[in-house]
Amino acid sequence: MCRLKKIVILLTAALLTAVTCPVAASADEDTSAFAEEMTERLSEAIDSETAEDMRSASPDGASAGTGSLDPQSLISGFKNAFVDSLKSPLKIFGSIAAVLIVSSAVQSMAAGGETASAVGTVSVLGCVTLIYSAVCEAFTGVCVFLRRLSEFMLSYIPIYASVTAASGGVKTGGSYYAAMLGVTELIGFVAERAVMPFLSVFMALSFTAAVNPTLKLSNAAASVGSGVRITLTALMTVFGGSAAIQSISSAAADTAAARAVRFGAASFVPIIGGSVSEAYSTVCAGVGMLRSGVGTVGIAAVAFMLIRPLVTLICLRIMLGLSKVTADLLGAGAASELLSGTGYAVSAAISTVLCFGMMFILSTAVVTAAAAGIQR
Repeated sequence: MCRLKKIVILLTAALLTAVTCPVAASADEDTSAFAEEMTERLSEAIDSETAEDMRSASPDGASAGTGSLDPQSLISGFKNAFVDSLKSPLKIFGSIAAVLIVSSAVQSMAAGGETASAVGTVSVLGCVTLIYSAVCEAFTGVCVFLRRLSEFMLSYIPIYASVTAASGGVKTGGSYYAAMLGVTELIGFVAERAVMPFLSVFMALSFTAAVNPTLKLSNAAASVGSGVRITLTALMTVFGGSAAIQSISSAAADTAAARAVRFGAASFVPIIGGSVSEAYSTVCAGVGMLRSGVGTVGIAAVAFMLIRPLVTLICLRIMLGLSKVTADLLGAGAASELLSGTGYAVSAAISTVLCFGMMFILSTAVVTAAAAGIQR
């Protein structure tokens, strides 16, 4: 009888080894194949310019999908872009200052009258000529950034949602997919239909108010700029709050589902139920590491997309602020109105870029943190 028990125990151990080892090996192979596929798709989703920036910022020079990125690389990229983008605005500022100084000298010699008024109008038109190309280039950069962001999100969202679902966060991944697709459509609409027409009208108001001060359009431009900032702030606040609440509630539901799966496997699968339950947790943990990597690379890609247009706009805004101070010191009221109105337009463009860029970054970060808290 004792001998029979030993035989049964040995046969059971052999059966468990034969069943669980192939299952674990197959799970590891499937996880590795899934990781390779997601990495390849992620590399394809990032455009060549952003991928090159990320590759140059990566310490080991790896590809955009696998490179090691740190906050120091982002700070370094921002610093380099700021230094490069500041050169052209400083030249424009020097030209504007020269125009204002000459105009002020001529007006003082003219001692008022129609000549002084004509000189003031000419100086305003000169300032318009100097800043027009830089402002148009910056606004075009905003549209290009929004288009690139929209195209990247259309490719990235399914990747991240599928990885999140595969790691056990089915509801979390589904809610992220639905919410971010709506944001993508909004970004595409703003890039194609809203940014350039709105900013063009904004600039027209500023130019008209400067050339013809009797129209008093500068206050209208300031009001429109404040309205844009308030609208974008409210949009970002509402979206961020709803994304956080939805992610937390979805993570709680996914935690309950994961525990139910483990309990069912351990309780109702004969003999190897405990092994299946542990294998499920191990596979989900491995895919969870992949999810964190995909989320980090996506956030870094958008951050690198955001750097150049944002830095260009900031440098342009600094130049307009310095030029306005110079105009105020020289008593050039019309030029000061022009520079002030243009500054409002540039501030609205900065708000637009930051709003849509940070909506993606914050929502992805919140979902990544919420999914990491799912208890399996």
